[in-house]
Amino acid sequence: RDLHRQVEDADYASEVLAAHVHDLRGRLAQHTGDVPEAPAEALRSGATIRLDLARRRPLENAPPVLGIRSGRCGSCGVVEDVVNTRVFAELGKIYCSKCWRDWERCGWGGALI
Repeated sequence: RDLHRQVEDADYASEVLAAHVHDLRGRLAQHTGDVPEAPAEALRSGATIRLDLARRRPLENAPPVLGIRSGRCGSCGVVEDVVNTRVFAELGKIYCSKCWRDWERCGWGGALI
């Protein structure tokens, strides 16, 4: 609950600072035509920033869900092509698209979702 309140406070501070940046750019534009663009990060909301960070954060830092403790393919070990929308629940593993394709073609049946 305390963390939720801190996030709300940070979101509010982010919004206030973005409005301040916009105001300062407007005032500067009255005196010069050479007004730098605001950084893209300054114009994004706190929720958008958190979503981007969550996408970048490797799965190893996330708490295990369904027993999945790694963001690596459970067969070949790659990280780049891991399918995050499908899991093998019995083994608690995720796999890359190549390994899923191989599994589907091997005749042992489909993975549990």
